[in-house]
Amino acid sequence: PDEWKNRTNPGSSDTDGDGLMDTKEIKYLCNCSNPFTDKDKITDGMEFVYLTKERGITDKGLLRTYLNTKDIDKDGLIDGDELRFGTDMLNPDTDSDGRKDGKEVGLKGNTVIRGVRTDPLNPDTDGDGVSDGDEITDKTNPLRVDTDGDGLTDLEERSSHTVDIPFVGTRVYKTNARLPDTDSDGIPDGDEVHGWHWGINRIVTSQEFPDSGESLWSTSVNGSSDTWWKWKWNRTRVF
Repeated sequence: PDEWKNRTNPGSSDTDGDGLMDTKEIKYLCNCSNPFTDKDKITDGMEFVYLTKERGITDKGLLRTYLNTKDIDKDGLIDGDELRFGTDMLNPDTDSDGRKDGKEVGLKGNTVIRGVRTDPLNPDTDGDGVSDGDEITDKTNPLRVDTDGDGLTDLEERSSHTVDIPFVGTRVYKTNARLPDTDSDGIPDGDEVHGWHWGINRIVTSQEFPDSGESLWSTSVNGSSDTWWKWKWNRTRVF
């Protein structure tokens, strides 16, 4: 009667051949006639071994729940796919980057979803210093170090910076990681930022400064040089 009730084969201890004996399938409420009780692309036997041997889970109630749930961590990635991709079926965000594993690989169950695909095992896929999750929040490209191609990395454009301008003083600037030319002056942000730091620390020659016949350095301060720096400042600032 019990064999009939549980639809098991009286001539086999493992009716569906999934590696989990019928007695354990009954104990954990699995289907003795279906090797994939929860349809998660991994046999009941393999899942049981992984949960008990690899993860050390022994709680009967927890095992019942897990063996009958196809997406244990509810990250959109079916448990069998988690093992295939090398992600953690008990952690919705394996690499702790702020993006669920399912979104990183572009799957929700058996459905391919639209969106940027990133590495679920690498919190910073493009290696620019900004996590994939933060890039999605910032609307920058987690697959490009410099989203807008302006010569500044996404990390550089996330924060405010200061620059000391001779005869002008300290200025704070912040550029937009999604706009190559934040102030729309026709000069890429990277050229402006790097140009200022380069120009501030170099010698200004008489050819670059037509109002004086001498070479000017930051220690040689006069009215003409002050005028030149202000003229240069008004034409190349990024803020």
